[in-house]
Amino acid sequence: MQASWWFIPRRRPLATAVVAILLILGAVGGLMWWLNARQYGATDDAFIDARTASISSQVNGAIVDVPVIDNQLVDAGAVLARIDDRDYRVTVDQAKAQVDQAQATISTSTPRSMHNGRESSRRRSR
Repeated sequence: MQASWWFIPRRRPLATAVVAILLILGAVGGLMWWLNARQYGATDDAFIDARTASISSQVNGAIVDVPVIDNQLVDAGAVLARIDDRDYRVTVDQAKAQVDQAQATISTSTPRSMHNGRESSRRRSR
């Protein structure tokens, strides 16, 4: 009489236990991989359909903080990124200094031109 496959576990219990453990570990590992991998999309042509929204700032600068997380719903007008404002403040300060300098130039040159204008009109009338 030939031994059939169901007699093998009785003759080699250690080999049977090792094979059973390996099968269980493989099944658990495969399940864990599948649960993790199903969250990510894959494509052969490197294109994924998604809704995108472009944003831009009104001033230039380096981004120092992003107070939102991926896929978070945000309201219109919400802060999406904070820009380093040091360059902007320097530019504003320079512009204010140029305005002050121009006003000082105007205030110092106006009386002279008015005075010179009166003198030249007196000379013409004589």
